[in-house]
Amino acid sequence: MAKKVLALILTVLLALAFVCPVFAETTIDHPKVIVYGDVTKPVYPGRNIFEYKDDQGLSSTLPFERQEENITITFANMVFSKNFENKSLALATESVHSALTATKDVLSDSNGQEYIYMKITNSSALATNTKYTASWELTISDEPTVTNDYYLLLTAKVRKLEGDNLASWAVEVQFVFKDTGATERILAVQIWGPSVSEPYFGSSLRTGGHENQWFTVQIKLQDFIDNVGGSYSLSKLTKVKYYIWLSTGSTLDASSSVEGYIRHALILPSKVYIDDPSYENGLVVNGTSGSLTPSADEVINVYGHNCTKIVGVTIPWQWEITPEIETDAENLQMQYTWTFTMPESPSEIGDSLTFSNTNITLYGYKDGDAWDMLYLNGVDKLSSIASKKVDETTGYWTYGLASSLTEGNMYQIIARITYTADEYDSLTEAPVFWTNPVAWIQYKFWELVIAIASFLGLGTAWAVRQKRKLRTPKR
Repeated sequence: MAKKVLALILTVLLALAFVCPVFAETTIDHPKVIVYGDVTKPVYPGRNIFEYKDDQGLSSTLPFERQEENITITFANMVFSKNFENKSLALATESVHSALTATKDVLSDSNGQEYIYMKITNSSALATNTKYTASWELTISDEPTVTNDYYLLLTAKVRKLEGDNLASWAVEVQFVFKDTGATERILAVQIWGPSVSEPYFGSSLRTGGHENQWFTVQIKLQDFIDNVGGSYSLSKLTKVKYYIWLSTGSTLDASSSVEGYIRHALILPSKVYIDDPSYENGLVVNGTSGSLTPSADEVINVYGHNCTKIVGVTIPWQWEITPEIETDAENLQMQYTWTFTMPESPSEIGDSLTFSNTNITLYGYKDGDAWDMLYLNGVDKLSSIASKKVDETTGYWTYGLASSLTEGNMYQIIARITYTADEYDSLTEAPVFWTNPVAWIQYKFWELVIAIASFLGLGTAWAVRQKRKLRTPKR
């Protein structure tokens, strides 16, 4: 008999789930706390942009998501599994003008990124209107097969150290090929400090106005050959030559000195680009930098050559903190507690993380005068939002709780808000049978009581309050 009664009660309650009215919906929402900022860090292609190596050298991921803003990729900061066709400068055939002292080396910066360094300084008096050069020639041992459909990729910069009257100065890389008739062909790229009047001169591509600025040139070999007036088919790469030079003007300086850097000097079978649906052909690696749009999502994929990491990438991020919510159905109040710890950069072997433009922003969907409490790390902030009104266009107001956050610090925001009955009901939801059958049965019981009391013309306020106590905050 007891089982039959229980079954009958459950049947009635289930029926009520379909016939009883639901609470009115409003446009109210829970307040939000979102932390914003920029982080400058290495990015590993094919993995989440917020992944990094921690103090133990293990993979960790920052708890952020990307803002709907562009990310600038500096092409010189791309680290490939192979950056040079040959970098063995100690074995190179050196040619330095007798009036110069030259320095060359292969070095690495603090990010572990290799570069070829070259410097020339006059060791004796120079002549006017004269070009002075130092170069290092290396053979390509395996002489890889190439075609005119291959690409040249070069990243370099040049800087004048001394010589106010110099006419020009540049870094140059010459790629020496054999064509299908065994004739030697040279294609050279020059990165100038001052501007240049002609982009192509002889067999050289010249780009100027890059004083102390990294610049990347990527060009299809066939396009290069067409631009210099050639009509041959390449067969293999045989040599690479690294040059640095300066040209004096009509007035001489007591001392003249120029230094150059090279990060990439490659001949590749495919174009190097970063995948981004906003560009028809992806974000092509060419120039100083490019903008990776939000459509590229949170993974950077590089195609055309194996890119192991991109250093110094600044990413605008946001972090919505999930609050703990305590409800007070009797007083139609909710208390919110947001707690988070600002991440910090590894101090030893991990990747360097640099945070900037950080702030905590509070989003309110209820006028400030309905807030009963607002604290940030124990400091009362309630008076700061008392006059805040919900914007009719956006549906909320914002307030900056803090900026210039300290790495490793814990932040806690506590707020309490009094709602109307409709707002409270809109921000909460009924218990679900499958997750909490006891609360669901109690909830349906009070619905039954309310329905019967309404039918009999009796008051229902007390029963509604009991029912409301069983509701939980929506997430």
